[in-house]
Parts: sequence; C-alpha cells; structure tokens
Amino acid sequence: MEQVNELKEKGNKALSVGNMDGVLQCFSEAIKVDPQNHVLYNNCSAAYAKKDDCQKAYEDGCKTIDLKPDWSRGYSQKAAALKFLHRSEKAKGIYKEGLKRETNNPQLKEGLQNMEAQLCREEIHESFQHVQSVQQIMSDPVMRLILEPMQKDPQALSEHLKNPVIAPKIQKLMDVWPGSESAFSRSQNYKGGCIGPRSPNFQATFFSIITESYRFFRALRTCRLI
Repeated sequence: MEQVNELKEKGNKALSVGNMDGVLQCFSEAIKVDPQNHVLYNNCSAAYAKKDDCQKAYEDGCKTIDLKPDWSRGYSQKAAALKFLHRSEKAKGIYKEGLKRETNNPQLKEGLQNMEAQLCREEIHESFQHVQSVQQIMSDPVMRLILEPMQKDPQALSEHLKNPVIAPKIQKLMDVWPGSESAFSRSQNYKGGCIGPRSPNFQATFFSIITESYRFFRALRTCRLI
C-alpha cells in the first residue's frame, strides 16, 4: 500500500499543475498494484475527461461503480462522462441510480437537475427543427399544389408517393407529428425507388397529417412567423 500512496501523491501533484498524462501514468501504475481500488479508477476517469477522452472516462467510471456501488462520486463521474458523450438520457438514469443509493446527496441532486434541464433544452431544439421542417415543406409552392388537391382526392396519394422527389417530403411531414412515424414506416414499400402504401388505414393517417400541417402553417402565418 505504501507504493500506491506514493503513486497517488505523485498523481495529485501532476494534477495540480495540469499534467493529465502524468496523472494517468501514476494512477494506472497504482491500479496495477491495487486493482480493486475504486478511487484510483475514479481519478483516472476524471483525468481522461479533462483530456476529452470521454469514452475512456466512461469506461473507468463504470469500473469505479462496479468496485464500489455505494460510492456517490462514482455515479457523478460516470454521468459526467455520459453527458460529454451526448448520452443525456443515460446520464440522467445514472444520477437517479446513484440517488437510490444515497437519497440526499447534494452533488447527485444537482447533477440530476442539470441533466433534466439539458434534456429540456435538447427537446426544445428538436421541436424548433421540426417547426423549420414543416415551414420549409409547406412553403414549397410545388408541395402546396400537390397537398391541397389531395385533401379532396385521396386517390392522388398513391401516385405522388411514387415520385422519388415528393415522397421524402411526405415522409418528413409524417415524421414530424407525434405517433405518425411508425404508421408511415409500417406502410412504406420501396420497389425501384417507389413507395406504395400497404396498410388500409394509411390514407386516413396521412390526410390527418396534411390537415395538421395546414393548421400549423396557418398558425405560423397568423403569428407572422413566416
């Protein structure tokens, strides 16, 4: 253990001057001597994170929790690595897992709150992208000429779905509205670049999407957003 303590001391000195390579060298050597020491893995995880090697930071974070599942700092470190890997939902789950072990831990609570706020921002960003997608499609004069008559002529849908230029735009409209993506994916049939509806309720589903798209488009105009 004396050798491990000496290596830890050297590693901490390297950390104090920002020498992450030195930190990793010292703590990696210490792990060879004491492979069951969770603190060593946690320190390596933190050093990898500072070097922007988030995958290795995550791997050592996992090892930390495996060795010491009741240690809150391990959960914080693993969740932080997941955040930098852009796996926000998974990071949120790790914070929750840690709080099951230590309910009142302030660091885990703060981490969970920050992650929930991050997920909220991501959801808003995604919603804004959807707004832009619908705005672009519904502002296309060609698409408007196609979609408007289809509200009265359902038979036109099959023909337009065969058009390799129009079909992806129709799919985009389906993907934007909640619950519509799975309906479209179940109904599509690619053959020679054409798409044909299979399910009997496909047309009804699609026309409801057109209606919602026009309502959305008119609302944007009313609010002078387009």
